[in-house]
Amino acid sequence: APTPKDDSFYIRGFTRWGEIFGRTDWHTGQHPRWNWAQVRLSRAQDPTPLNLPQGEIYLQFQVREDGTKIDRLFLTPDSAATPEDIPSDTQGSSDFDGNGSVGFEDFLLLARAFGSQQGMPGYVSEIDLNANGQIGFSDFIYFAQAFGTITHT
Repeated sequence: APTPKDDSFYIRGFTRWGEIFGRTDWHTGQHPRWNWAQVRLSRAQDPTPLNLPQGEIYLQFQVREDGTKIDRLFLTPDSAATPEDIPSDTQGSSDFDGNGSVGFEDFLLLARAFGSQQGMPGYVSEIDLNANGQIGFSDFIYFAQAFGTITHT
Protein backbone atom coordinates (compact mmCIF):
# COMPACT_ATOMS: atom_id res chain seq x y z
CA ALA A 1 0.00 0.00 0.00
CA PRO A 2 1.88 3.06 -1.21
CA THR A 3 -0.20 5.72 0.55
CA PRO A 4 -2.68 5.96 3.44
CA LYS A 5 -5.39 6.58 0.84
CA ASP A 6 -4.52 3.29 -0.90
CA ASP A 7 -4.31 0.81 1.98
CA SER A 8 -7.39 -1.36 2.06
CA PHE A 9 -9.42 -4.18 0.55
CA TYR A 10 -12.85 -5.58 1.09
CA ILE A 11 -12.72 -9.16 2.31
CA ARG A 12 -15.49 -11.74 2.65
CA GLY A 13 -15.47 -15.38 3.82
CA PHE A 14 -17.93 -18.06 2.78
CA THR A 15 -18.47 -21.74 2.09
CA ARG A 16 -20.79 -23.26 -0.48
CA TRP A 17 -23.43 -23.35 2.29
CA GLY A 18 -23.25 -19.68 3.23
CA GLU A 19 -21.28 -16.76 4.62
CA ILE A 20 -18.79 -17.12 7.45
CA PHE A 21 -18.40 -13.35 7.61
CA GLY A 22 -19.84 -10.69 5.35
CA ARG A 23 -17.95 -8.12 3.31
CA THR A 24 -15.87 -5.89 5.55
CA ASP A 25 -12.83 -3.70 5.10
CA TRP A 26 -9.23 -4.68 5.83
CA HIS A 27 -6.84 -1.75 6.19
CA THR A 28 -3.34 -3.13 5.68
CA GLY A 29 -1.53 0.06 6.67
CA GLN A 30 0.92 1.91 4.48
CA HIS A 31 3.99 -0.07 3.39
CA PRO A 32 6.38 1.24 0.73
CA ARG A 33 7.47 -2.34 -0.12
CA TRP A 34 6.12 -5.87 0.35
CA ASN A 35 5.47 -6.58 3.99
CA TRP A 36 3.42 -9.01 6.09
CA ALA A 37 0.32 -7.32 7.51
CA GLN A 38 -1.97 -9.05 10.00
CA VAL A 39 -5.67 -8.98 9.25
CA ARG A 40 -7.44 -6.34 11.34
CA LEU A 41 -10.96 -6.13 9.98
CA SER A 42 -13.00 -2.94 10.24
CA ARG A 43 -10.02 -0.99 11.65
CA ALA A 44 -9.68 -3.25 14.70
CA GLN A 45 -6.65 -2.50 16.92
CA ASP A 46 -5.76 -6.19 17.36
CA PRO A 47 -5.53 -8.97 14.76
CA THR A 48 -8.99 -10.30 13.89
CA PRO A 49 -9.36 -14.02 14.46
CA LEU A 50 -11.03 -15.75 11.54
CA ASN A 51 -13.02 -18.61 13.02
CA LEU A 52 -13.06 -20.83 9.96
CA PRO A 53 -14.99 -24.10 9.87
CA GLN A 54 -13.39 -27.31 8.70
CA GLY A 55 -13.63 -27.93 4.97
CA GLU A 56 -13.46 -25.86 1.82
CA ILE A 57 -13.54 -22.12 2.47
CA TYR A 58 -13.49 -19.21 0.06
CA LEU A 59 -11.91 -15.87 0.86
CA GLN A 60 -12.92 -13.15 -1.54
CA PHE A 61 -10.86 -9.97 -1.86
CA GLN A 62 -12.31 -6.97 -3.65
CA VAL A 63 -10.77 -3.67 -4.63
CA ARG A 64 -11.58 -0.90 -2.18
CA GLU A 65 -8.66 1.40 -3.00
CA ASP A 66 -6.71 0.94 -6.20
CA GLY A 67 -3.14 1.03 -4.86
CA THR A 68 -3.27 -1.92 -2.46
CA LYS A 69 -1.83 -5.26 -3.52
CA ILE A 70 -1.58 -8.77 -2.08
CA ASP A 71 1.20 -11.15 -2.98
CA ARG A 72 0.65 -13.99 -0.48
CA LEU A 73 -1.53 -15.10 2.40
CA PHE A 74 -0.29 -16.85 5.53
CA LEU A 75 -3.04 -18.51 7.58
CA THR A 76 -2.21 -19.89 11.02
CA PRO A 77 -4.00 -20.55 14.29
CA ASP A 78 -1.19 -18.68 16.11
CA SER A 79 -1.67 -14.88 15.91
CA ALA A 80 1.98 -14.33 16.94
CA ALA A 81 3.36 -16.56 14.16
CA THR A 82 5.14 -15.08 11.17
CA PRO A 83 6.27 -16.77 7.97
CA GLU A 84 9.79 -18.14 8.19
CA ASP A 85 12.19 -15.84 6.38
CA ILE A 86 10.25 -15.56 3.13
CA PRO A 87 11.51 -12.86 0.79
CA SER A 88 9.31 -9.79 0.74
CA ASP A 89 9.12 -9.61 -3.02
CA THR A 90 10.13 -12.39 -5.35
CA GLN A 91 9.36 -10.55 -8.61
CA GLY A 92 11.69 -7.67 -9.24
CA SER A 93 13.04 -7.02 -5.76
CA SER A 94 16.52 -8.11 -6.78
CA ASP A 95 16.57 -5.70 -9.73
CA PHE A 96 18.26 -3.05 -7.61
CA ASP A 97 19.33 -0.87 -10.53
CA GLY A 98 15.85 -0.98 -12.10
CA ASN A 99 17.03 -1.96 -15.58
CA GLY A 100 14.48 -4.75 -15.99
CA SER A 101 16.67 -7.75 -15.22
CA VAL A 102 18.61 -9.20 -12.31
CA GLY A 103 22.23 -9.25 -13.35
CA PHE A 104 25.84 -8.58 -12.44
CA GLU A 105 25.28 -4.87 -11.79
CA ASP A 106 22.69 -5.81 -9.17
CA PHE A 107 25.15 -8.28 -7.65
CA LEU A 108 27.73 -5.49 -7.30
CA LEU A 109 25.19 -3.33 -5.47
CA LEU A 110 24.41 -6.23 -3.12
CA ALA A 111 28.11 -6.89 -2.54
CA ARG A 112 28.71 -3.21 -1.71
CA ALA A 113 25.92 -3.23 0.90
CA PHE A 114 26.65 -6.73 2.25
CA GLY A 115 27.22 -6.78 6.03
CA SER A 116 25.56 -3.43 6.64
CA GLN A 117 22.70 -2.90 9.08
CA GLN A 118 19.91 -0.38 9.31
CA GLY A 119 21.34 2.95 10.48
CA MET A 120 24.85 2.20 9.16
CA PRO A 121 26.42 3.86 6.14
CA GLY A 122 26.02 1.61 3.12
CA TYR A 123 22.72 0.09 4.24
CA VAL A 124 20.12 0.20 1.46
CA SER A 125 16.63 -0.94 2.47
CA GLU A 126 15.77 -2.13 -1.07
CA ILE A 127 18.67 -4.60 -0.88
CA ASP A 128 17.47 -5.96 2.47
CA LEU A 129 15.25 -8.52 0.72
CA ASN A 130 13.94 -10.17 3.88
CA ALA A 131 13.44 -6.76 5.58
CA ASN A 132 15.17 -7.82 8.81
CA GLY A 133 17.30 -4.69 9.16
CA GLN A 134 20.56 -6.20 7.94
CA ILE A 135 21.97 -7.26 4.59
CA GLY A 136 23.42 -10.72 4.93
CA PHE A 137 23.53 -14.26 3.63
CA SER A 138 19.75 -14.81 3.45
CA ASP A 139 19.45 -11.71 1.25
CA PHE A 140 22.16 -13.17 -0.98
CA ILE A 141 20.20 -16.47 -1.23
CA TYR A 142 17.06 -14.61 -2.36
CA PHE A 143 19.12 -12.63 -4.82
CA ALA A 144 20.76 -15.79 -6.19
CA GLN A 145 17.32 -17.34 -6.78
CA ALA A 146 16.31 -14.32 -8.88
CA PHE A 147 19.66 -13.93 -10.71
CA GLY A 148 19.23 -13.98 -14.47
CA THR A 149 15.49 -13.25 -14.43
CA ILE A 150 13.77 -10.47 -16.31
CA THR A 151 11.63 -8.33 -14.02
CA HIS A 152 9.80 -6.24 -16.62
CA THR A 153 9.90 -5.55 -20.32
